[in-house]
Amino acid sequence: RGRSDDFVKVNGEKVSRLALQNVLEKVLADFGPRAEACVVTVSDPRRGNRVIMAIATQDEALIAALKEKFNQKVLPHERICMAYPVPYIPRTPLGKVKLPELIEMLS
Repeated sequence: RGRSDDFVKVNGEKVSRLALQNVLEKVLADFGPRAEACVVTVSDPRRGNRVIMAIATQDEALIAALKEKFNQKVLPHERICMAYPVPYIPRTPLGKVKLPELIEMLS
């Protein structure tokens, strides 16, 4: 599986999920250790795919602030459309995000 999930088309533009995750990690660092989050892309019939954020917090103010700051740092087609609170971000023993499990949590 691997890297095939790292690049998707959003509104006809190639988007790197890994690059967006790096931006999100920098934004999260500005807020301190208040939440863990992950960029996920999901299929969208009109746009091809859309960018969403899974975040392990229920703090709506924090979610809105993270989304706003992230969206200021990326191109319009790379912006987070929706943010979904989740109980946790599933990870492997080595710390990598289990994307299929996370996407299942979001559906």
